[in-house]
Amino acid sequence: VKYAGFALWLPFLLLLGPMMAHFAYPLIAIVVAVAAYFGAKALFLKLGAKEELAPLVVFAHALDGAATFATIDLFNKLEPACTQLGKCYGEQHVLSAGLGNVLGFTGYGFLLFLAVKIGFSAFAAYIVAKDNAPEKEKNYIFLLLIIFGLAPGIRDCLRVLTGA
Repeated sequence: VKYAGFALWLPFLLLLGPMMAHFAYPLIAIVVAVAAYFGAKALFLKLGAKEELAPLVVFAHALDGAATFATIDLFNKLEPACTQLGKCYGEQHVLSAGLGNVLGFTGYGFLLFLAVKIGFSAFAAYIVAKDNAPEKEKNYIFLLLIIFGLAPGIRDCLRVLTGA
């Protein structure tokens, strides 16, 4: 039972294996998300928010923001699939596309999106952590916040990893 999730995940990893081509971009996203996790953990401890799940909220949303940044700002500028073949990634959501366009003149507009994702997720996690609600309710809210960040973050990492 301890490794059931891994056992269920392994066949899909084996199916994706031959399609994996662009390891650098998901790796960038993961490194940024891990850095955000440890930064948030230190910040929450300093602020007296000792909930263990709070930094995971920041990790999840940092993964989403970093994957978007790595895919749109880096992949689109560096990979021949985009530069030569025109198979580029774009942002479909209005708010995040707008944030990406604010700094678009720099060539790295989605850094602002990443910063906003980290900032808002840290703020939301801090508010939940400092609330006087029962632990089960707080954990449920943390779980929802983590899912809302991890789902698109993992999807974007897998999408750029396989070049889909």
